[in-house]
Formats: sequence, C-alpha cells, structure tokens
Amino acid sequence: MTWKPKENKIDCKCSNITDLVFANTFVAAPNSIDFATVFLKFSPLNQAAVLGTFACLFLLYLIGVIVFAKFDRRDRLKVST
Repeated sequence: MTWKPKENKIDCKCSNITDLVFANTFVAAPNSIDFATVFLKFSPLNQAAVLGTFACLFLLYLIGVIVFAKFDRRDRLKVST
C-alpha cells in the first residue's frame, strides 16, 4: 500500500484490498439552547395551535391506554392454563 498526497486528496493504491471504502466526514458542532430565553419568550396565546395539538394527542393516548387495558383484561380471562 502506498499513500501519495495529491492536491489535498489522498490516493490509496491498494493492490490486495478491493472492497475497501474510504470516506471523510464534516462534523458540525451542535447549537446550544438557552432555556432562559426560550421560557421568557413563551406565550400560550401565540402557540395555541401547538399546545392544542399536544393536548389532543395526549388525550387520544390516554383514551387508547384505557380501551386497550380493558381489551387486555378480557384476553386474560380467555386464556387458561
């Protein structure tokens, strides 16, 4: 194996390995969240649609848990050893 830098690139002249893949990645630092600013700018009137959506989804989840718990209790009565 020989490595030759050429125009900011690395060329690998591998004669014994044919299915080797070389890759390069660019890692970006994650953005930081300032929670003090987030909570100071929070207004329930401006985000009514978002809050309503989450409330509806949570309500549907609770209804589903109750209904499927009933189904589960019925199934336990059907199964016997």
